[in-house]
Amino acid sequence: MKKQILVFALLLSFGAVSVSAQEHTQTQEQQAITQHKVEVQFQEKLAGLYTSSLPLTEAFVASDSYAVKKQLAPLKEAMEAVDMRLLKGQAHADWMMYAKAMLNSITAMNKSQTIADQRKAYAQFSEKLYQSIKAFGINHTEAYYQHCPMALGNKGAFWLSDKKEIQNPYFGKAMLKCGRTKEKIGQ
Repeated sequence: MKKQILVFALLLSFGAVSVSAQEHTQTQEQQAITQHKVEVQFQEKLAGLYTSSLPLTEAFVASDSYAVKKQLAPLKEAMEAVDMRLLKGQAHADWMMYAKAMLNSITAMNKSQTIADQRKAYAQFSEKLYQSIKAFGINHTEAYYQHCPMALGNKGAFWLSDKKEIQNPYFGKAMLKCGRTKEKIGQ
């Protein structure tokens, strides 16, 4: 019995270390984002991309795979409207990296046959959109960076919302309120 308790205690402590390490890694990634001073026109187009992503998030909240696919074309158009010619040097290189990853995620969501696979690609898209917003800013637009620790098989995942109230896109109605706001961006 003592041996079982010891094993259980070790497993619990390993889990706590694992979660702590995961949060530490995410914090390091967030700190590694280089912030660039860019023209307001670029920030406004990036804010337009963020705003265009909100109906996609709502489609995930509704767990509607068809609605997700419907939102991808306007999202891709908003990405193409972001004028990378306004960026120079490292800012341009960083945007190209973020944009490529977001476009790959959009393509993956479009090709996915299940809402679960779409959600995996959405998590990647959301993270790169967040990183680009942190790098370049979105002028006076407000966003909430939110997290569900149970998403994607308890790996956890983030999303951006225009509402402080949690509406979880990874579980929909099954766990609509699961998550919390990690950061408020803008205003």
